[in-house]
Amino acid sequence: MIIKWIIKIFKAINSNKKPNELAAGVAFGLLLALIPGNNLLWIALFILTFFLKINLSMEFVFLAIFKLFIFILDPVLHGVGLFALNFKIFESFYTNLYNTPILPYTEFNNTIVMGGLLTGILLWYPIYKLSHIAILKYRDIILSKIKSSKIYRGIMKIPIIAKISSITKKAYSKYSRLK
Repeated sequence: MIIKWIIKIFKAINSNKKPNELAAGVAFGLLLALIPGNNLLWIALFILTFFLKINLSMEFVFLAIFKLFIFILDPVLHGVGLFALNFKIFESFYTNLYNTPILPYTEFNNTIVMGGLLTGILLWYPIYKLSHIAILKYRDIILSKIKSSKIYRGIMKIPIIAKISSITKKAYSKYSRLK
């Protein structure tokens, strides 16, 4: 299963997909990983990602990867959430939110949910930018080295692989002309 995820990541990064969509998938994966998944807020954000131009496979893979380690940040998320929920200025705002019919199911009043949401919002753009840069660097430096390696060139000389590669290139060129 983990190998399938790694293959999906490399397929997405090596494909001609836009780096900004891939990076947005990574950033949304982190945002969703920071918020506990048993509330309406997480579900709403998750559904929202289906309507945005992001790479969903990157989102799912990085959501799973980040979820494995995010429990380490629970004390930090609790502190951020506690800090945000104890602002006296927002006390009446939080009360009104809590008294709105559906919003209590978002569990915004949970310190880890609020801390995860705020931390995720604050980290979204830096993670997006770092991912975007990493994807571009990978494509420029590492991918070109792989393609110029003897092993890669040897594999590409195998008749079936060469045929699949040429069909894929033709299909992509026709597809890109249609856009």
